[in-house]
Amino acid sequence: PPPLPAGLAAAAPIPPAGPGVGAAPVAVLAAAAGTPRAGANAMGVGAGMDGAVAAAAAAAPSAVAALNCMPVGSGPLAAERCLVELQEYHEGASRERAAFRRERAELGNRLVRVEHELQAEELIGQDLARRIDTLEDAIRRERLLPQQPPGRPHEGVSGIAEGLPSAIDEEQVFQEGGPRPTPSEALAAYLERLPKARGQGCREHLRIRLRECGIRRGAAMDGMASSLFPDEDRGDGAVPSTRWCGGVANGGSSGALPSALHNGGGFRRAAAQEDSGLTSLGWAQRCTLRSHLDGVRDVVCDSQGAVLVSCGEDSLIKCWDLRPIWKGTPQIEAAEPYATIREHTSPIFALAYREQEGLLFSGGADRMLRAWHLPDSGSHSAYGTNLTAQQRSWRAGVMVGHTDSIWSLEHHPHLPYLASASADGSIGMWAADAESLACQAVEMRASFTVPSDDSPAVSSGALDVPTCLTWVPWESTQLLAGYASARVATFDVNRGKQVVDLRIPPSMSAVGSQAGVAVVTSACCHQVQQLAALGHADSCARVLDLSSGKIVCTLSDHDDAVTSVCFDPTQGNSLVTGSHDGCVRTFDLRMGRCRQRLWVHRPKHDEAIHSVYHGHRLLVAGGADGSIVVLLPSD
Repeated sequence: PPPLPAGLAAAAPIPPAGPGVGAAPVAVLAAAAGTPRAGANAMGVGAGMDGAVAAAAAAAPSAVAALNCMPVGSGPLAAERCLVELQEYHEGASRERAAFRRERAELGNRLVRVEHELQAEELIGQDLARRIDTLEDAIRRERLLPQQPPGRPHEGVSGIAEGLPSAIDEEQVFQEGGPRPTPSEALAAYLERLPKARGQGCREHLRIRLRECGIRRGAAMDGMASSLFPDEDRGDGAVPSTRWCGGVANGGSSGALPSALHNGGGFRRAAAQEDSGLTSLGWAQRCTLRSHLDGVRDVVCDSQGAVLVSCGEDSLIKCWDLRPIWKGTPQIEAAEPYATIREHTSPIFALAYREQEGLLFSGGADRMLRAWHLPDSGSHSAYGTNLTAQQRSWRAGVMVGHTDSIWSLEHHPHLPYLASASADGSIGMWAADAESLACQAVEMRASFTVPSDDSPAVSSGALDVPTCLTWVPWESTQLLAGYASARVATFDVNRGKQVVDLRIPPSMSAVGSQAGVAVVTSACCHQVQQLAALGHADSCARVLDLSSGKIVCTLSDHDDAVTSVCFDPTQGNSLVTGSHDGCVRTFDLRMGRCRQRLWVHRPKHDEAIHSVYHGHRLLVAGGADGSIVVLLPSD
């Protein structure tokens, strides 16, 4: 190759023979990139860029290829362009990473929802399996009872004829000889030995029993039997739509539920229990808790009956430890709340508790829904030194969306969703899981409104005001709401539309409420039957058959507005009501009459009882006098 100029050769000597890139390409690249040291040495001798390229091509061809990628004479601009491209690449990678994180969060939320739905389906499957077992046992009892001797009363499976098999005898036969069969084989072998048809109907059985008791059967008896068993041949176990007007008993309670709520012995057994002292199975007052400065508007408990939470018109939420009640502590009357939550600025009207996550929800006149971590009764002290920090640690979230007072709250029994009824005419749906509550302010997911029938035109925009709501147990996606216009509506929250719209006829509304309209004040649903209990301001409680949309029972043994209703969660054949007359009443739905009445609260400004909670082991009533009465079974 031709010799290089002296200055360029000094700046970039030709490397020895052999593979690799020597110092010349480095100097040339540095000069092209604008490196101060190498560029000055290479270009200071007056050699042009073409000579440097020729020298680099003679020493290492890769240097020429590198120089061809750069614009000649613009070294600093090329570096800036590289920096701009790197910055653009970094921004694109950041956007892709943020999109990936959002997608991962959405997939995580979907996975959580699917897991909750799976758990709900598993619970529904377990409940269905339990119902199937109950129905199979009822079918076996039904087939065995007609085979008893005529002179013997019904005593269940233990009183069957000796020639028929029983479950105990079958079990002993399997245990004594041979291998034990599978449950399906045992059930098949047992059912083969049962009678294939029922010997006599319920009406004929009633006539036989009346003759045995010496009661003359006439047209009146035939009419009574017909009204007691109007749909005996249906065989589907559903509640008949025909209402039994069996007269007025115990202060005006008219009607009784059909035989779907009766036990295996039928009406005669229920009547025998009533005559033999059914009121002994009632409630007795255990203690009275006093700490609120004004009326108590709502009370909730956990499933074990160990913690009680109350809210009131004094804008306070108080947590009570009920474990001393079960231990028999004599000084329970002097008990104080172990925690007091102070955050609301107006009266609190409603509470809801999700025990799976220990979350408590509250709402009231300040239009705010607040979520709390329920304080632990074992670790929290009401007289601690750092109560302000404890108050902050209890906060779980705030829900914003309503524009008027919140009257009722109800949490879904299985899924993390909360429903709220507000005086602004809307029913709100909220995501109540811990991840959603971590946001600064949770927004309403959906809302349901119903136009008011009293408005002169539909375009006026007037809405009917919901006063109470409850989830439907046998339809996990349906929500039942009661309104100030005596309307009862059911919504399918999954499809986002109204399913049922019922109104109590004016002829059934008693005088004493707003213009004779039976304002719905409270509502609850039966756990098994398609029944809903409604409390009204016309001093009546009604039981509604949701399958037919008809009132099957009216309980009018009240002296003032009925403010709270709840079914017995253990047996389901009794209903407890609270009224502004200060009494808690227990109704036997099989007989349609009041079996116990307890006066527990004093009236204050024409108000007495605001809320009644019915647990598995206790009954709690909160009243306008600022006290909370705890009742336990009398036995």
